[in-house]
Amino acid sequence: MSFMKQFSRTMIMAGVVLGLGACASQTPYQAAESKGTPGYYETIVTKDRYRVTFKGNSITDRDTVRDYAMLRAAEVTLEHGFDWFETVDKETDKDTRTTTSGGAIGPTFQTTYYTAQSCDALGNCDTAVYSATTPTYFGGGVTTTTSRDSYAVTLEIRMGNNPKPDAAAAYEAKSVAQAVRSRIRSAQQD
Repeated sequence: MSFMKQFSRTMIMAGVVLGLGACASQTPYQAAESKGTPGYYETIVTKDRYRVTFKGNSITDRDTVRDYAMLRAAEVTLEHGFDWFETVDKETDKDTRTTTSGGAIGPTFQTTYYTAQSCDALGNCDTAVYSATTPTYFGGGVTTTTSRDSYAVTLEIRMGNNPKPDAAAAYEAKSVAQAVRSRIRSAQQD
């Protein structure tokens, strides 16, 4: 194939990729299609304890993911007839995907590095790094590196009825739900 034909195809593909990227948006507040996909899901631990997770995509910032996890914790609490919840354990997972591609004219390889970090409520973190290399045909002498972070927050909650414990990690479910929904509405109007 001639260089110009290859270059034209490369530019068309680059335009398609950029166009699709422009359509991307942050993870909406919704149930996940399955465990581990963007959105929320929960797991029952006991009748008054749940593990609630919200996983965002690479466009959803960490604070939004935390808010959505708190909102889901409040909703689960109210759905089960309780007034308050206490976070007894909290874990924030950060996945970083770094991709490097290009660098040569003609066929090249793309290497993607995945970094997964998981931190508990005390700030103890575990980090794992792995990589994958795939062939690409986007040569042209330019090397491109991009990094994207995505977050997941898991809260283990204990639920109960009033009086609420006098603890920093105990929350009135209705108040949390109202506050987070208000922030969501404000962010959507901006």
